[in-house]
Amino acid sequence: MNQRENPLFWSVSLGSWFSTDVRVSWYFPVLWIVFVIMFGLTYGSAIAGVLFVSVLLHEFGHVFGARRTGGQADEILIWPLGGLAFVQPARNFRSQFFTVAAGPLVNLAICAATLPHVLSTTYAAHCWNPFVLPIPKVDFGNALLSDLIVITFSLNWMGLVLNLVPAHPLDGGQMLRAIMSSRMGPLAGAEWAAKIGIVAAICLGLIGVFNKDLSWLFGLALFLIVMAMQELQRIQFGEMVEDSEFGYDFSQGYTSLERSAPATQEPRLSIWQRWKQQRDEERRRKETEQEQEAEAQLDAILAKLHEGGMAALTSNEKRILERASAKYRKGRPDA
Repeated sequence: MNQRENPLFWSVSLGSWFSTDVRVSWYFPVLWIVFVIMFGLTYGSAIAGVLFVSVLLHEFGHVFGARRTGGQADEILIWPLGGLAFVQPARNFRSQFFTVAAGPLVNLAICAATLPHVLSTTYAAHCWNPFVLPIPKVDFGNALLSDLIVITFSLNWMGLVLNLVPAHPLDGGQMLRAIMSSRMGPLAGAEWAAKIGIVAAICLGLIGVFNKDLSWLFGLALFLIVMAMQELQRIQFGEMVEDSEFGYDFSQGYTSLERSAPATQEPRLSIWQRWKQQRDEERRRKETEQEQEAEAQLDAILAKLHEGGMAALTSNEKRILERASAKYRKGRPDA
């Protein structure tokens, strides 16, 4: 299924910015509604607005990172649970690593720009916890501009910390995979990165278990473990050897269900289509290997027959020769 036809990716275009089609998911208002329910209309709307801008800048970091290192990028989708940058890095370590790292670097730059003001407020001591908003709901709006700057720092700090967790499919997990693939090869590197990601997700989940205020981390950990297991399953089919997951960014540490767009703008295959394609290719490869092995075995039997006659063949070799002769006669056209 083409990603535009997938209901999960239904979206509306905001136009082309810097040669990039920027789209917003039809489901993004759901996120705004959740924030309004949790924090009230003013505070919830402020959080949704700051998060939207921060995610958009994060995604443009991936876009410019890919283009700067010889890759391509043509689209950004803002999802309720983050952003997706449709990019195709160049096939080298520098491009694959920097394309991913450019997103968190944007969050870091925003944090650095807003930090001086944050340190001058009464919320400075509370801003370093990446999992809790520093401004209580009842206090937001007393100094609106100042509060917005503090929330901007807090949300970008949260995005930076979460994205650097070395677990697939977060940015940290993708950077780890790029590093390990450059040293161990694509298949082994992707496999080890996925396994390390499972360990990191378990550690994250334990924090959620023992801290009731951060119980949502347990849900995030389960998601990361499921994604890592799916990654390992794809690796077993050899899908990670030539392809790259860097095409879809998992901004703010959430989800994507599609793979990177090929540079030739061909229709993107669904996960099911890619799995079926990989399975068919694997079956054809095994059949070819079996045929080559059978031909080599038959050649050895024929050489033995030429030297010693039928008496030199074992009963098993005679049966192999008879099957080969019958197969030849069956496939031979009538005279």
